[in-house]
Amino acid sequence: MSYRRRISMYDRARRLLNRDVIIVLRDGREVEGVILHVNNRCLVLRICRGSVFLRVKIPLDRIREIIPAYDEE
Repeated sequence: MSYRRRISMYDRARRLLNRDVIIVLRDGREVEGVILHVNNRCLVLRICRGSVFLRVKIPLDRIREIIPAYDEE
């Protein structure tokens, strides 16, 4: 029987700090941006729409999944 460590949302967000990500929220919505800051309760995401830059604070318990926006090769 193999043991597989479950990675917490905090660990996943820390690994992807300062990278483009797609965040899937628990209600099914998707948000694309760059993770600027992570603490044990929330993360701060920078979203760019044209010439408008927004900083959004998202509680970690509202996030279903964090996916890298593209793979760097």
